[in-house]
Amino acid sequence: MKSPTRPLVLAVLAIGVLFTGIGVLDLLRRGQVVPWRSAAWQLVGNWLFAAFVPAIAWLTRRYPVEGGRRLSRLPLHALAAVVMSVTGTAIYALLRLAAQALWGEPFRPSALVTGYLRGSLVLDLTVYMALSGAFHAALFYDSFLHQRLAASLLEVELASSRLRFLRAQLNPHFLFNVLNTAASLVYEEPRTVDRLMGRLSVFLRLVLGASETDEVRLDAELEITRLYVELQRLRFGEKLEVAFELDDGVGSAAVPSLVLQPLVENAIVHGRDPGRTLQVCVRARREGTDLVLEVEDDGRGLTPGAPLVEGVGLANTRARLRLLYRDLQRVDLEERADAGLRVRLRIPLLPTSNWGASPGS
Repeated sequence: MKSPTRPLVLAVLAIGVLFTGIGVLDLLRRGQVVPWRSAAWQLVGNWLFAAFVPAIAWLTRRYPVEGGRRLSRLPLHALAAVVMSVTGTAIYALLRLAAQALWGEPFRPSALVTGYLRGSLVLDLTVYMALSGAFHAALFYDSFLHQRLAASLLEVELASSRLRFLRAQLNPHFLFNVLNTAASLVYEEPRTVDRLMGRLSVFLRLVLGASETDEVRLDAELEITRLYVELQRLRFGEKLEVAFELDDGVGSAAVPSLVLQPLVENAIVHGRDPGRTLQVCVRARREGTDLVLEVEDDGRGLTPGAPLVEGVGLANTRARLRLLYRDLQRVDLEERADAGLRVRLRIPLLPTSNWGASPGS
């Protein structure tokens, strides 16, 4: 703790001047003669306590009155207050005796002792408690700030660890699906599998580059998504149509890495009907200060009466957006009026002009 010792020392000195000045002004107001020597000695007595402020600060830091140690620490501080009060009074008496010897100034130690026991002791104890209370307040506030800082750092680290886990979870998820696709075609369409493996190598290069950061440019994310669509078209051919609709100027917006590909994968895997062509549309538009991303399909939609169960892709996306944007994000899953599903993501529209255009560049 960095205690305010110096400001409090100055405050005690200022209070000494203030109290002495009030006494002098009161005498002047009443037209009485000001005993300047007495006023000077009163100021010296007030200032003597300022010398004990660093000691009070040290005692507070070393023996704070907190927790289960209150009963043992309170007597210690009470004893310290009495010792400092007696010591200060003794120093004051020695100074007066020295002045008496040098200048013949009248001084009666018995009067000092009587006045000390009648009121000065209580005043000294009160001043000690006030100063100790100020140092305790500074100590507790400093401890509070350190606890808040530690909690904030822990929260950031936990969120970062969670994001790393979620990104690592995505990589094997889509990789296994692509490899399963290749395995299903290796005997029937070897040329298609050959093209698939070639595109997969490029796809993995981009994906692994994107997974190193939490956010990328939207146009970089779309590059990965388009490449994934190419991989799927090698399998489904004309049975899959994917369109991209983007507002002008949104390509430089920041989006979570690998946020669109899992949603497009969900639309293809869960919406595809072997008997008809599946149409998927990926949209990105600006709405005020938000960026809205949509992935919709005209596929099978939800089974009537069946509970909604989110797959790995959507659940992962929802968790990542919550960690990155807290309450500034929203994920909606809804059925389209005619057929199919629509996933809508709403996140803050943030520029990424200082980032590269492509994670694989």
